[in-house]
Amino acid sequence: MTWTKKIKSQFQQENDGFYCQILNKENEIFKKRFSSNCSSSTLNYHLINDHRVKINKPENKKQKIFKENIDTKLIEWIIDDLQPLSVITNSKFIDLLNSLDPTYKVPSRGKIDSLIDRMYEDHLNKKKDNLLLTKNKFHLTTDIWTSASNDPYISVTLHFVDNTNKLNIRDRISSIKSDNASNMAKAFSKLKKDYEKDGIEIAHIRCSAHILHLIVIEFLKDEEIKNYISRLRCLLKKIKKKSLKTTLKALCVIHREPEIYVKLDAKTRWNSTFDMIQTALRIKKSLREITNKPEYSLTDFGLNDNDWESLSHIRDILESFKKATLDLSKNDFASGHLYLLFNYLSNHIDTIKNLEKYSFLCPAFNKMNEKFKSIGMKLKSSLFWFMFKIHDLKHRC
Repeated sequence: MTWTKKIKSQFQQENDGFYCQILNKENEIFKKRFSSNCSSSTLNYHLINDHRVKINKPENKKQKIFKENIDTKLIEWIIDDLQPLSVITNSKFIDLLNSLDPTYKVPSRGKIDSLIDRMYEDHLNKKKDNLLLTKNKFHLTTDIWTSASNDPYISVTLHFVDNTNKLNIRDRISSIKSDNASNMAKAFSKLKKDYEKDGIEIAHIRCSAHILHLIVIEFLKDEEIKNYISRLRCLLKKIKKKSLKTTLKALCVIHREPEIYVKLDAKTRWNSTFDMIQTALRIKKSLREITNKPEYSLTDFGLNDNDWESLSHIRDILESFKKATLDLSKNDFASGHLYLLFNYLSNHIDTIKNLEKYSFLCPAFNKMNEKFKSIGMKLKSSLFWFMFKIHDLKHRC
């Protein structure tokens, strides 16, 4: 019996229409009349709302395929957007899906779990098949970090694959790229010894952007530099705390400076320190005026001419490294240019440290040079560094 016939079986069809045959609370036939042109959906609506009688439509193949497609898209969204599984129980989320397709039933949490597991296995098998077809060497990128709950994690990425232990590619790995943290260096050293037992040679490629980060951090550790930056940071914190955004903006208009608000740096990101100094220098006149006015209670936090000049010199030094970091971040940056870039920065520091205006930065420059040398030795020990060196020689010929 079709769904339409099942619906109409609950009604008596007369010449003037359909009459409901379901008993009411008094055990009497309801006998509500519906037009002879009435659709099955209208009759079904009456059964559901007036009698709580639900006659489900049989699921056809097209509907099943359609539901599976929506399930897949739902799983992909949960994974890609890092959504918690509890999102499928959110009433507003369910309302949204029902408004898009009233016939769609959201899978249970257990069903979602199994669908995710199945999708993972499908993708893993596809990656394995792709790796079998790839004849070139593989390169790894890895990092170690600790969560807020003090749990250690290590990530390993193989260009377009994630798990090297299950794919039989041990003897095809030629290099591993990571940052310069001591725990990563120790982990690679242990792995290299293990590989050497099997006669396999791998190279450790150190993250060049992280190398620049370590060099700049060494520069910023200098006590005199820390003093200048700390005084500026203290002033900007006070301005933020006193909610002087509107006042500062008005002063910027008066002094014809950019209408930008102060920025504070983050300890873990040296480039944010550069941005903080750069922003402050661009609105220097406005900052000086706001500290000179007693009504804002900032006179004790004002910076003198020497402070501003020193901050300007610090900004100039950091700017070279900022540009270098941005170059390294470009998709079209050639790895062969690394040697040229680091060589330029090292020579640049050697040149400017002898200038009179940078004399107060000499101790900081010396620390940077020491870092350049120590990291340079590690870089040159890599086979790839010699490849970059050859690339440099070709440029000179």
